[in-house]
Amino acid sequence: KIAVNHWEKGAKSDNVWENGWKTAKKLADVTYDEARAAHCAFWQDAWDKMDVEIEGDPLMQQGVRYAMFIAFMDYHGEDERKNVLCKLAGEVYNGWNFWDTEV
Repeated sequence: KIAVNHWEKGAKSDNVWENGWKTAKKLADVTYDEARAAHCAFWQDAWDKMDVEIEGDPLMQQGVRYAMFIAFMDYHGEDERKNVLCKLAGEVYNGWNFWDTEV
């Protein structure tokens, strides 16, 4: 299944629905293998650009990578009008959000 999340600042709802529908129709014929390959390529490129390696402290390494992953999920540079990272969240916190990225 393909889910589309389309947003346009200041646009009328009819335009948002129409453009979201166009995107959904474009993606309707994408196979699982094609979608997975695009997903993997996107994340490989992201980690190639942003990864930081910490020697000698695997828990710190995991914490830093988790914080980077959460920050990147929130904002990855496609629109300079968007802000960076509002809150950290995870299953560990039972859905609660926190503002910290400290490790």
